Amino acid sequence: MNIRTRLTLLFTVVVSLLLLLFCVSLYMVSAEFRQREYRERLRAEATTSVELLFGRETLSPELFKLLDKNHMTVLNDEEIIIYNYQNKIIYESGTDFLNVRKADLDRVRLTGEAFWREGDREII
Repeated sequence: MNIRTRLTLLFTVVVSLLLLLFCVSLYMVSAEFRQREYRERLRAEATTSVELLFGRETLSPELFKLLDKNHMTVLNDEEIIIYNYQNKIIYESGTDFLNVRKADLDRVRLTGEAFWREGDREII
């Protein structure tokens, strides 16, 4: 193998490794950004729902459900469930009931906010 072929192969390997490193780091950064952005959207959606249902100027649950269905920025498979202090559902936006354990509700009450995954669903 002459020097020209050896240098060409070395250059190809180095450039390929640098390109691979760049692509992997770009993917990792964008995946982190997507996850953070999704959590922020979930948090904003939850805060808005509570504010509209129980804030100073409240909407009826029926009107809110209608507005929620026609909302343009609905998250995929979005489900809004609001519990009262007795762990009873006071508002539910869909029909795909999510079973939230009492321990999870207690943790939310203690910390103010909790985020967890259950299967392919993300819950805040």
